[in-house]
Amino acid sequence: AELAVTTTTDNGAFAFPALPAGAYRVGLVAPRGRALAATPVPATADPRRPDVALEATLSGAVVRGRVVDGATGAPIPRYETTFRRYAFLVPQEAVYAVVDDALGRFSGELDEPGTWTLEIEADGRPRHTAVLELKAGETRDLGEIRVGAAGAVDARVVDARQQPVAFARLHLLGASLEEPAGPPFTGPDGRARHDAVPPGRYTLFVVSPRHPIGIVRDVVVAEGETARVAVALPEPSPLEIVVRDEGGRPVEGASLVYTFDAMRPLTSDMVKAYEPPGFGPNRSDAAGLIRKPTLPPGDVEIFLSAEGRLGERRTVTLKAGETTRVEIRLAASR
Repeated sequence: AELAVTTTTDNGAFAFPALPAGAYRVGLVAPRGRALAATPVPATADPRRPDVALEATLSGAVVRGRVVDGATGAPIPRYETTFRRYAFLVPQEAVYAVVDDALGRFSGELDEPGTWTLEIEADGRPRHTAVLELKAGETRDLGEIRVGAAGAVDARVVDARQQPVAFARLHLLGASLEEPAGPPFTGPDGRARHDAVPPGRYTLFVVSPRHPIGIVRDVVVAEGETARVAVALPEPSPLEIVVRDEGGRPVEGASLVYTFDAMRPLTSDMVKAYEPPGFGPNRSDAAGLIRKPTLPPGDVEIFLSAEGRLGERRTVTLKAGETTRVEIRLAASR
């Protein structure tokens, strides 16, 4: 049974004062339980043998740094530091680092190597993000991290004929799928602006009810600067899908999930909250029909499924301005 718990100091020392005489097993557990691996060792509470050495192997990584004001270089003593893991832009795990002192220093212990996104938030300043590739057992000192003024994104949206697109909504998403502010709408000149954007790398999604979705990746926002982005929405390529069973009867309620090169690794199911009504339904009606009027030209991968039936995956090539009609038959699952 566990008898006593203590915490190591900066140099790794620990002590259990005033233990009763006897035999003990001493082990080491790091925060969150998995970062350090150490085998418990026998120990005896005996004044003639006060020291016990524990050797631990770091299976994750340690990251340290110091956060300062971008303009003055003065330390920022109060802020939040978080390490996150993402899978297809969706946060999976979070580890909160410890701010050590008024000098703005922090340290974070991660239980696994791999790709982690560091997020630093301080009052009155935009979020700072950095993507880190960490090796097992690595200690990474990031040195001085300057957190400064926000940037901005100025975008102009045109259609396939280079005419401005009004009332398109601009979603600026970072690694955590969070938007720095409410998405603005373009005006009659096709322009919209995101202000107060934290420096970092973003993906810009432009959604207009009558046009295919526009996606611009790797929009880099620098501290105190404005990133200017031109977005050209392609000509719509309507797709009509008729879903039938083995006997040729319509299948109502079949579900459609689609993706295309500009959208990968995302799918329509992952971004369905951003689809306006003009993008069409993703389920078949009583006639087994699904009509998607605003897909982009090129290859579109579609996946159809229905309860009690085998799913069907297919790649369809769409041509700009032309309607493509396909029939898909879903066999009953055995």
